[in-house]
Amino acid sequence: MAVIKSGNLQGESRNLSSVAFNLNDVSSKAQADLNGVKLKAADIVKQAQEEAKQIRAKAEAEGRQAAEQKARQSLKTEVDQHAATLLPALRTLVQELTTAKQNWLNQWEQVGLQVAVAIAEKVIRREIAEQPEIATTLVRESLQLASGCGEIHIRMNPQDLSSMQSGESMMCDELKKLAPAQIIADKQISRGGCIVETKFGSIDNRIESQLNRIAEELGGTV
Repeated sequence: MAVIKSGNLQGESRNLSSVAFNLNDVSSKAQADLNGVKLKAADIVKQAQEEAKQIRAKAEAEGRQAAEQKARQSLKTEVDQHAATLLPALRTLVQELTTAKQNWLNQWEQVGLQVAVAIAEKVIRREIAEQPEIATTLVRESLQLASGCGEIHIRMNPQDLSSMQSGESMMCDELKKLAPAQIIADKQISRGGCIVETKFGSIDNRIESQLNRIAEELGGTV
């Protein structure tokens, strides 16, 4: 029969206590390591979630940018196409408006000139009615222009001829000093004017003819 000595029991008790102590340490360390792993895992998951979130946000931003860029490009293309279609029409419209404006200005310049000539003719004829000697002055000027052309025929309005102060004979005597002339009453000649006929041609000094020449010099017609 074996005998257990007290000394042996005490030694074994110390060894068991040491083993129990060591197991507690291992358990605590293992728990600490496990907690650390959990924390690291949590950090990794959190970081992964953040990265995933950033990736999604970046992808969404890039997607929006790409979509916006595509939309802008599509809009630009559409606008360019419309502009290419409308531009020739706009140019034609501008040209038509410019032409219409110029035609309108030309028309009103012509109308204005006609009105001015009509007013001038009215004023001149009123002056002639009040001052019959104006006709004599025009005839005298015409004879001066036709002097040296041989025999001259002067056609004038019968009223102008009858309104001369001393009649046709005295008028002829005065005019013959300038050139040999024969005065002929002509109803087709308006008052205040005359037509001087020579063998080389005629001088039209009717009021309306003179006004027409002035209008032509101003770039219009009456």
